[in-house]
Amino acid sequence: MRYGSLRANVLGLEAALADGTLLDLGRRPLRKDNTGLDLKQLFIGSEGTLGIIVDATLRVRPVPRRCVVAVACDSEAQALTTTGALRREAQATWDGRGRVDISAIEYIDAASLRLVDDLTRERAGVRRLPPDAVILIAQIESTESSDAALERL
Repeated sequence: MRYGSLRANVLGLEAALADGTLLDLGRRPLRKDNTGLDLKQLFIGSEGTLGIIVDATLRVRPVPRRCVVAVACDSEAQALTTTGALRREAQATWDGRGRVDISAIEYIDAASLRLVDDLTRERAGVRRLPPDAVILIAQIESTESSDAALERL
């Protein structure tokens, strides 16, 4: 979800038609061009029926540092507070004020945790939590080379 569909990351194509003609699609200096039909998108969606894509220019994004964190919360209220803090941090990043992006948050409620047997819990190295505890699992991405932003969060 964070990076959009592949279609949105295709900057240009070169396609060969059945008669051998090569079409240059979308390799213009402008990102937005509304001078007519977007043949590039038509070729992407045709899955090879209109011609064969022989060259493609794709948007390349830097690989973020990733960290997956499991947070045990004593109650659902604490989980909501923590989720709110993570969402505010993600919003700050989206607004250009932050360095850490939260790309996924998973929630495991107390009823589901009670279904995990002791052997599974021991193998995973997880201690038994209080009866009303919930777990949040967050995937955090950072563009910083240091861990300062992750430690602050």
